[in-house]
Amino acid sequence: MSAVYNKLGNIYVSLGDPNRALVYYEKALKILRESDSVEYVSDLSVCYIGLGDLYVSLDDLNRAREYHEKALKISEKLQQGAPDSTEYARGVSLSYNRLSDLYVRLDDPNRALEYCEKALKISEKLRLDALDSAEYARDLSVRYEKLSDLYVGLVDPNRALEYCEKALKIREELLRRIPDSAEYARNLSVSYIKLGDLYVSLDDLDRALEYYEKALKISEKLRLGAPDSAEYARDLSVGYEKLSDLYVGLVDPNRALEYCEKALEIRKELLRSVPGSAEYAKMLFVSYSRLGDLYVSLDDLDRALEYHEKALKISEELRQRDLNSAEYASNLSVSYIKLGGLYVSLDDLDRALEHCEKALKIDEELRQRYPDSAKYASDLVFSFYTMAMFHKENGADEQEQGYWKRFLTAISPQKKSSHAKEKECWKRCHYALLDMMSSGMSLDPPLVGLLQDLSGKFSDKAYFNRLLRNGSSSRRKR
Repeated sequence: MSAVYNKLGNIYVSLGDPNRALVYYEKALKILRESDSVEYVSDLSVCYIGLGDLYVSLDDLNRAREYHEKALKISEKLQQGAPDSTEYARGVSLSYNRLSDLYVRLDDPNRALEYCEKALKISEKLRLDALDSAEYARDLSVRYEKLSDLYVGLVDPNRALEYCEKALKIREELLRRIPDSAEYARNLSVSYIKLGDLYVSLDDLDRALEYYEKALKISEKLRLGAPDSAEYARDLSVGYEKLSDLYVGLVDPNRALEYCEKALEIRKELLRSVPGSAEYAKMLFVSYSRLGDLYVSLDDLDRALEYHEKALKISEELRQRDLNSAEYASNLSVSYIKLGGLYVSLDDLDRALEHCEKALKIDEELRQRYPDSAKYASDLVFSFYTMAMFHKENGADEQEQGYWKRFLTAISPQKKSSHAKEKECWKRCHYALLDMMSSGMSLDPPLVGLLQDLSGKFSDKAYFNRLLRNGSSSRRKR
C-alpha cells in the first residue's frame, strides 16, 4: 500500500497540487516507519526523495535538504550491505545529484561541487563496469553536464568546457547507436546549447553561432516530427531565443528581432494551450522583456514600452499567485527597473521614480529574506546605484548622497569571490565607484583601494589612475 501512496504523491506533484501530494507521502511514511524489512527501507528512501522534491517545489529548501539527507543515509546504508549492487550504487549517485542541485539553489556552489563529484565517481565506475549500458552512459553524460554548469557558476569556463565536451562526446555516441531516438537527439541539442553558451562567455561568437545552429536544426526536426509536443515547442523557442541573444552580441538587431519574435509566437501558443501554466507564463515574460530591450536598442521607445508593460503585467500576475516566491518577486523587480529606465528616456521622471522605488522595495525585501544570497545582494546594490544615478541626473544632491551612502553600506560587508553572481555584483560596484569619483565625490582610502583593485579586474587601470589624478583637485565634498 505504501508504494501506491508514493505513486499518488508523485502524480499530485506532477499535477501541481503539492498539498494533496503531501497527504499521500505522509500516509506512505506512516506505513514505512512501522516496518524494518529491506524492501520497506528502500521504499522509505523513495518516500523521502518524494518529500524532498516536494519541498523544493514549495521553495522550502531547508526541509527539502532534511529529507534528501535522510534518503541519502538510507541509500548509503543499503549500498554498504550489498557493495556489489549496481542498483544501490545508482541510488546513492542519484541522492548525491539531488543534494548537489539543492546546494546550487542554496547558493553554496562548493557544497554542490562536492556532491556532484561524488555522484560522478559512482557514475564513472558504473559505466566502466558496463560499457554497453546506454542507461549508465546517459547518467554519466548528465553528471558531466552538471559539473560543467557548476564550473560556469564558479567562473571557470575552461573546466566547464572540458566537462561539457565530455557530455557531448557521450551523447553523440548514443545517437549514433540509435539514430531515431528522440531522447538522445534532444539531449545532444542541450549539449550544443550549453557549448554555445560557453563560447559566448569566452567571447568566441562564431563558435557559439555554430553550436546554436546545430541545436536549432535538431529542435526544428523534433518539432516537425511531433508538432503537438509542448516539450519540443519549448525547446525550439529556447533555440530561437539563444540565436536572438547572439545576434544582439553580433550587433545585428534585425536578425535578433526576427528570432526573438519566433520565440514569442511559440510561447504565446504554449500559454494558450495551458492558460494556467506558470512555466509558460515565465517564458512569455522573458520574451516580452527581451523584445522591449531590443526596441530600446532600435530607439523605438513606444514599442519598447508596449513590450515592457506586457512583461510587467505577467510578472505582477505571477507574484500574486505566489507571494512567497523569490523568483517571481525578482522578476517583478526587473520589470520595474526596466520600465524605470525607459520612463527616464521618455522624460516621464515621476513614473520613472515610481517604478525604481518599487524595484528597490522588492530588492530590500529579498535581501532581508536571503542574507547569504549573492544574487540578491547584487540586485540590491544595483537598485541603490540606480536610485543614486536617477537623483544625480535630476540634480537632487541630497537624495543622491543618501543613496550613495546606502550603496556603500550594502557593498562593505561583501567579500570578493570567484562565484559568477558575486562577480557580477562587483562589476556593478566598480561602475558605481567610477561614477562617484568622476562626479567629484570624495572616497575614503579603503574605497579608493577597492576601486583600484576592481579597475585592475574589470577595466583599463590607466583610466582609474587618470581619474585619481584629475579628481584630486576637482572633487567636491558632499
